[in-house]
Amino acid sequence: ALKSAALPLPAGDFVESIVAPFHGAIVESMTLTKRLHARVGYDDINETFWSKDTIAKMLTMEAMGGATSTYAKFRQFLRSAAAATEKDQRLAAVFEKTYREHLGWGMVFCNFHRMFTFLSLCFHLLVVHAFTGFSNPAMYFSAAVTAAACNLTLEVHCVFIHGQELLWSRRTSL
Repeated sequence: ALKSAALPLPAGDFVESIVAPFHGAIVESMTLTKRLHARVGYDDINETFWSKDTIAKMLTMEAMGGATSTYAKFRQFLRSAAAATEKDQRLAAVFEKTYREHLGWGMVFCNFHRMFTFLSLCFHLLVVHAFTGFSNPAMYFSAAVTAAACNLTLEVHCVFIHGQELLWSRRTSL
């Protein structure tokens, strides 16, 4: 324990009180029996701490021993949530899905579309250079058509296959 700390906590208390409940919640959420779109990942857990309502919910408990510090309240919440037997009282119930993942080969294109577009443009420019050299520099501007085709393909795939816009809100869940 730290001698200068306001709370006399034993050695290893942070791991037992803070780290272990989070690890348990992640393990509970990441079971292989759940489908990918239902699993709460580390990014969803990180985004939980951006919500004022969730933080207020975590800090409303009375800490044991009458301690009023924020750490003591948070510690007490995590300990009681880790020990809870009811599913809606467990720590995993606090975290909500904030990003919708999809499976499929098309998602490789969606996730790496910038690299795919860059490589397509490089290929286009190499082909133009191979056939025209520097004799017709206006042909190099046709690379804009290749970039537009890549972006159109991405947009069509995301909208019609996955039913989401490219600038889709991350707060919407399945």
